[in-house]
Amino acid sequence: ACDDAVAEQARQTLIVNIARIAANESEAIPSDILTNINSEWIRVIRNRSTWSTNDEMVNILSACSTLEQSVEDAALIRDMCFMSIICGFFKSIPLSDASFTSIIQALSKVITANDGCIVASEVEAIRNALRMRDASNALDAIAMLMTNLINVGAVHSDARVSVIRLIAQIMTTGNSPNAVVEPLFTSALQLSGHNSRVRGAMLALLESIFTSPVLCKYRVMTIRLLRTADSTAIKLSLLKCVGHVLAESARAATREFYANKVSGGVQSATALDLVIESLQLWAGTFVSLSENESDSMCLTSLAIFLALAVDVTAPENVDASDVDATVGQLASQLLVRLATVSAEPFRAVVSQLSQASKTRLQSTLAFKAPQFVAAASTPLKSFNAVSL
Repeated sequence: ACDDAVAEQARQTLIVNIARIAANESEAIPSDILTNINSEWIRVIRNRSTWSTNDEMVNILSACSTLEQSVEDAALIRDMCFMSIICGFFKSIPLSDASFTSIIQALSKVITANDGCIVASEVEAIRNALRMRDASNALDAIAMLMTNLINVGAVHSDARVSVIRLIAQIMTTGNSPNAVVEPLFTSALQLSGHNSRVRGAMLALLESIFTSPVLCKYRVMTIRLLRTADSTAIKLSLLKCVGHVLAESARAATREFYANKVSGGVQSATALDLVIESLQLWAGTFVSLSENESDSMCLTSLAIFLALAVDVTAPENVDASDVDATVGQLASQLLVRLATVSAEPFRAVVSQLSQASKTRLQSTLAFKAPQFVAAASTPLKSFNAVSL
């Protein structure tokens, strides 16, 4: 009996050690060994009560996630992964941050390997678990999981709103680098085009980014990703609802930048970056809509651009010598391009401006390097015809 116990202990130790190696470096173990021992791992998962630690189970689940499984076994692995996220495996002992990260990575493999989809209840389980964690590696793992699932179409239709809310939670909770958040946010933009409920969740996230101090670090990134979004339709749908919030944020950043410059305070590079991205966003939006003047967003986008351009090149109560050369020249160059490329809608908007606004707008045209003035002389004719 003693020999049997020792043999069983040795067998369990071997199973655990192979799982630990396979979970971290599966290519280090021959595929035939992995295939043969997989049935042992599945048996352990089904009879987990005889095992003692979370880490051992996590290694076994992670190893199993790298192998092709039957539908039944894949469902078992998936269920166990979510159970561990909620309460751990034994006596409700929560997973360590390292084990939590490993389980999230295993989930990504299990769900996508079987052409499955993550459902709303599973996303909510991750959201609840996230409330008890703030480790950056755990947050980053969840962000990469969601990015992967969205990109391969593995988010069930009933889970899309929950995914957007989870993304908001990740952005609010942690300090994930932009390298992690950017692809996640880009994927969220893709989701927002599915229906009004998902779009509503995305709109709530956008508004939070531009009104909450906690999320202000993501504003420049958000403007840039909206500006470069693949889907113009999705971008316009969102801007029609929250464009005024984004515009006010950019104008506030302009006022902050110049107030600090005049007072000698610390100037924020982020504020200037936000203005630069915003000018390009609204100029690009106007150009994309210039052949559809009946769309109210066409004239609205130009009006917002003009307001920003005037703010940066002719700020009130600021000497001309204090105007930032980089952003001033960008505004001027874009203004000339809009007047040239989309002359008719451009005239329609400028003609509605007050004389004071037209005068300030003229200063935007005047703000350029000498060599640029010569190059722009022809395009300016169509703009001057508006009778500034």
